[in-house]
Amino acid sequence: MNVIVEISSLFDNYIFIIKTLNKIFCQLDLLMYNISMKEVYIWTAGACSGNPGPGGYAGIITCDGRGKNVFGARAETTNNRMELLAVIKTLELLKVQCKVVLHSDSAYVCNAINNGWLESWQLRGWKTADKKPVLNQDLWEKLLDLLTK
Repeated sequence: MNVIVEISSLFDNYIFIIKTLNKIFCQLDLLMYNISMKEVYIWTAGACSGNPGPGGYAGIITCDGRGKNVFGARAETTNNRMELLAVIKTLELLKVQCKVVLHSDSAYVCNAINNGWLESWQLRGWKTADKKPVLNQDLWEKLLDLLTK
């Protein structure tokens, strides 16, 4: 009987060790994943002469001391569309999943992302709190797609 108890005890210890190792390896995988994810910094700006009118956008992305930029223009647009396009076109430069630190001077973009406007608009079927259609829905949907990749 002692042998069976010892084997059972050894088996219980073995199971405990395996479970503990699994927890450790899972934590290491997560830690390695977080460490290996590149951190990129993005600065964007958009502007318009008249609103609507001709406008342009630009974005800069940096990672590990290297950088890329993107810019463009539209003949007839709005300031908010240019601000959104700056973010979208810059995010499109990313080839792998990254931690992104985004800098924008646009209250429109920042508030929508940081204050939950995007989620609220989606829940309301792309309507504002005033039940009006969300402006630039096409660009917001594109931005959401990029942010969830």
